[in-house]
Amino acid sequence: MELIQNAFEQGLVPGIVIVIYLIINKIIDNNKKDPLDDIAKLLNIVTKDIIDKDREKSKAVVSIAMVNAASECAKFVASTIITNNVDSNRDQIEYNARHLVNSVYYDAYSKLNMYRGDEDYLSHYMREEWKEDIYGDIINIIYNKHLDSNQRILAFNKRVDIRVSDYTAYIINKAFK
Repeated sequence: MELIQNAFEQGLVPGIVIVIYLIINKIIDNNKKDPLDDIAKLLNIVTKDIIDKDREKSKAVVSIAMVNAASECAKFVASTIITNNVDSNRDQIEYNARHLVNSVYYDAYSKLNMYRGDEDYLSHYMREEWKEDIYGDIINIIYNKHLDSNQRILAFNKRVDIRVSDYTAYIINKAFK
C-alpha cells in the first residue's frame, strides 16, 4: 500500500505541473495575435484603397469623355456658323452634324467601355436618344434666325454644357450606386 501511495505522490506533482503548463500555454496562444489576421486586415485596407481609386478614376473618365464630346460638337457649331453660308448648305450641314454626333457618341462609348461601374461597363449607361438630343440642338441653334452668330455659338455652348452635366451625372449615379 505504501508503494502505491508513494507512486501516486510522485506522479501527482509532475501531472499537476504538466496541467498548469498546458493551461498557461493555452492562455498565451489564445491571447497571441494571429499573423494571418494581420495579413487579412492589410489586404482589406489595400484592396479597399485600390477600389476607391478605381472608382474615382472611372468617374473622371466619364466626365472627360463627355466634355470631350461636347467640345467637338461646340467646335463644329462655331466653325459652321462662322465659315458657312448656313442657308445654302443646309443638307451638307445636317449630314455633317449627324455624322459628327454619331462619331463623338461612339468615341465616348468606346472610352467608357474600358471601365466598369459597380455592376457593368460604364458605356452600358449611355442612351441612344442622347444622339438625337444633341443633333436637334445643333440644327435648331445653327438655324435660329432670332440670334446673331455670337449668340448662337454661346447658346449652343450653354445648352451642350447643361446636357453634358446631366449625362455625366446620370452615368455616374447609375454606375456607382
